[in-house]
Amino acid sequence: MKKQLSALLAAALCAGALVGCGANSNSANAATSGAQDTVTLAVVSPVTGDSAEYGIHFNVGAQMAADKINEAGGINGKQVVLKSFDSKNDAKEAAEVARLICQDKTILATIGDFSSTCCMATAPIYEENKTVQISPSAGLIDFPRVGPYNFATTGVQENDGGFLMNRVINEKMGAKSVAIVYTNNDYGLNMLSYMTQEAEADGVVITDTEAVASGEKDFTAIVSKMRQTEPEAVAIVGSYNEVANCVKQIRQVGWDVPVAISGSALTDQLVELLGDDVNDIYSNIAFVASDNTPETKEFNEEFTKRANMPPSFHSISTYDTVMLVCDAAIKCGDNLNVWSGNDDQIVPVLAMGGEGCISVLSNVLPKEAVQLCELFFSGDVRGAAALQCRLLPVIDALFSEVNPIPVKAALAKMGYGTDTLRLPLTPMEEGSRAVLLNALEAWGV
Repeated sequence: MKKQLSALLAAALCAGALVGCGANSNSANAATSGAQDTVTLAVVSPVTGDSAEYGIHFNVGAQMAADKINEAGGINGKQVVLKSFDSKNDAKEAAEVARLICQDKTILATIGDFSSTCCMATAPIYEENKTVQISPSAGLIDFPRVGPYNFATTGVQENDGGFLMNRVINEKMGAKSVAIVYTNNDYGLNMLSYMTQEAEADGVVITDTEAVASGEKDFTAIVSKMRQTEPEAVAIVGSYNEVANCVKQIRQVGWDVPVAISGSALTDQLVELLGDDVNDIYSNIAFVASDNTPETKEFNEEFTKRANMPPSFHSISTYDTVMLVCDAAIKCGDNLNVWSGNDDQIVPVLAMGGEGCISVLSNVLPKEAVQLCELFFSGDVRGAAALQCRLLPVIDALFSEVNPIPVKAALAKMGYGTDTLRLPLTPMEEGSRAVLLNALEAWGV
């Protein structure tokens, strides 16, 4: 998975370098400028506010990775420099930070943000500016789907929520009924949805659900209401602050109900805030700092020395994310070979230094696709541009529906195979098919 993501990141960084010839691209300036001796990465996290502990894990973990890369020679001889930004775990603040980053031509990519809510707010900004954003912790499945410049390295909430309900609450705790407290944001709402689906499949009854605002401190009424429903367990989905306040108030009223929490809340700060009340709390945490493998022990000792606290899942995830981005940047190198992947942009890409094309059009009109490149490389740019324009009706028709639906329809009409598709692909709409066949007919097909 990491190799695949690294390849995708490299492609995104390369794409940024390509469009930089005609646009204000951060990736282009940072990745291809031979005059620079450094490569700058932005680290965006909540440095201040109720979620500030996560910022410590982000920044220390990122710096440890940068130091490791620099000790090994950096990115193609250039030292990695980190630039920290404070989003305060607030979507509006995160958007302003994203705009600042995208205006900074020296920044290659952004490591962050912390929450899915912040990442969803910033993703369109990074897409518009063709700058890579890769989050070590945003688990909302819709986040990386925003576009090719947004990535996440953590697991998705669909698996996280299902695991918490099935393996922790149902199997480990043995609870057949549960009340759920969740933060009223993208993370909490999605976790609630996936936990509810899994509860139905497992036969676990959800006796109550309570939404709270991020940073909520008063859980008195919520605790009273949940207790009246007599659940066998309580699940709390939120940050360490919400979890700590809720657990404290549960115990203050003498309610000894077992508690399960989302893994992201299990931090050193939570343990400090709860004291003895942290005992008998269940979690689906993915990283255990007490693991005594040599690599983990070395990481634990170094992180604790720098941060004055033990590492968490977010520390190691951010460390791995920085290493992944640096690996992708190393693969890009200073000399990028770029091919056009969009048939309507073959000549523009070649004009900006592209090497050729990876083409859908070439399956249907191979001679014309070859001729287009040959005209350009022979110096007849005007002729190549004219041919590109003449081919646009066919190209547009070939992409009028999800690829490869149209090209399969075209090849079937030409006598190559059948127009048979497997779900979720379906046969081409008749209106689109008619436009495609008319466009091909104009080329004698």
